[in-house]
Amino acid sequence: MLNEVGLVDVKVYLTPAAEAQSKSVYEKLLKTNLEAHSKLAQVSFYTNTLFQKWNEMYGIKWEEYVELHPTEVHSENGFFNYLIRSVPKPDAKKMFDATIIKNVHDGSSLKPYTAESNKDPNLPLSQDLLQKTIFKHTLYLTPSNVQVESENDFRDSERENFQILSDLLVEEGFLKDWRPSKSDTNPIHQKARRIWTKASVLTWAPYMNTMINSIFLLFDPKDQEKNLYRPKMNEEQKDLFKKFLHRLFNHPFWMQNDPTIDKALAAATSIKEIFEKQGLTTSYIRDGVASKS
Repeated sequence: MLNEVGLVDVKVYLTPAAEAQSKSVYEKLLKTNLEAHSKLAQVSFYTNTLFQKWNEMYGIKWEEYVELHPTEVHSENGFFNYLIRSVPKPDAKKMFDATIIKNVHDGSSLKPYTAESNKDPNLPLSQDLLQKTIFKHTLYLTPSNVQVESENDFRDSERENFQILSDLLVEEGFLKDWRPSKSDTNPIHQKARRIWTKASVLTWAPYMNTMINSIFLLFDPKDQEKNLYRPKMNEEQKDLFKKFLHRLFNHPFWMQNDPTIDKALAAATSIKEIFEKQGLTTSYIRDGVASKS
């Protein structure tokens, strides 16, 4: 007996023996599961879980696309156009973004600092924050026209570039020194908390674009929008990225003994005006690194 109820309705799903039917049933169940936790406004999935499910759906549809178009030149854009014939375009974009993001994040140094749930007070990052900031300004979240796995397909090197960047962010951004307790008055721990507040990351993450453009000498807007989607950076480029980040995260602003700064950093939006007032700008970073080169 459960709460004095002797009978309980049970729904049982049987997997068909035929592989094609089995895939179709699983895809429908996955799609229903996603809709139940998003569009139908039941308990929402954590962003991380949602990414996993969109990524899984992407993989199923990709196999379907390749099987149905075996002689076609397979590209991300070709697949995306195929995808929007069977799912709404916003859902197709979510699948695409989730796949790119999950592939780079899972192997990056940022993963140990990222909450599995939407929020965790014991960790500085969340998938939601990263998606709105660092991923947005470093990854190429547009389906490419180039043939998949050709010499001009840079998804693998994009992942390698992001791994290098994430190592530098941990090293230069004091992530190892982040502590959750605001009562911890260690200056380095306070600095780390300031750097990784939502308001801060929303403000300095766009600086990544300027750094990437400078490091890879990108002048064409079409090249600039590809961010880290390019050949793996060499040691000289890596060293330049390190210098940019070092200058960003060692500006006097982060160590000022001023409670109004912490009050401003408690905001959930960009505080660009405060950064500019303090002189913490892309010009400050770029010009300082150039003068030492």
